[in-house]
Amino acid sequence: MKKVTLHLDSPIKTIHISTDNGPEPCTAMAVPAASASEEQLQQAYARGYQEGMAAHQELDKLCQSLVVQGAGVEKQWQEFLATLEPQLLELSLKILEHLLLREIEAGRYDIVRICDKVFAELRMIPALNVLELHCHPDDIAVITKQAGRYGEIHFIANTRVGRGDCLVKTNLGQVVVTLHDRLRQIETLFREASVC
Repeated sequence: MKKVTLHLDSPIKTIHISTDNGPEPCTAMAVPAASASEEQLQQAYARGYQEGMAAHQELDKLCQSLVVQGAGVEKQWQEFLATLEPQLLELSLKILEHLLLREIEAGRYDIVRICDKVFAELRMIPALNVLELHCHPDDIAVITKQAGRYGEIHFIANTRVGRGDCLVKTNLGQVVVTLHDRLRQIETLFREASVC
């Protein structure tokens, strides 16, 4: 028996076997061979899948790198803010001092309220007796109108006491309340708040 090779332009759909008696139909159907375009599609799919997986792995590496870099940026930002905090506190206090001085120079402060707070704190000390209240000459005129609220004390206009400040002489010593004292109290509160 000789081998014969056939090249066909289209797939085989059925096979008929011939005998001396004539052609007989074959009961088995031939399986059509995969066309060249189907093979190309399968190869392209496999190639695309491999390229997609490679791109996915590359993208995954890139994402991991971005996460690491993002954490580094966050750390640097926190360090930067930590270095700015003391400077911001100082700037805030300077602005506050400037505003308070401007208000005092313009006469927009309540010396009576300032003195009331001082006296409220001094009244907490049982053995203390207030003898004199020294204020700036511009402030003493306002204070003496409210003299009854402070009891039997002497009011003294003192040019060495700044506007908005007061000096209280007691039987135990003297208490000086100045703008700078109030600013130090505010600074202490700011610093305590920034620690929390």
